Amino acid sequence: MKRTEIRDAVLELASDDYVGLWEIAWRLNTLFPNESPSERQDMAGDVTSELLRDGRLTAFRGATFDGDVTPIATDQAVRELETESAWEPPVQGSRHMRVTASSG
Repeated sequence: MKRTEIRDAVLELASDDYVGLWEIAWRLNTLFPNESPSERQDMAGDVTSELLRDGRLTAFRGATFDGDVTPIATDQAVRELETESAWEPPVQGSRHMRVTASSG
């Protein structure tokens, strides 16, 4: 049940625009307030990795929010999801990962 709920939340967030990983983490904070932060991050990472590998999400890197994104290879994105810093809100001007729902 949790996995389906997380998948649906990630796809919903990513369907409108590029979404930062920290925004996914924030959504899980709301959905699962009784889980520890590390459990929520693990769940988010597992589901986001699966969606990237399945081609349902595409990863990008950007520093500003005006369309300045460049694609990230899926394997690289999946590796980065394992780092705690990938899930933290970015410092202004720093490059960070975002995902969006893949077309098609």
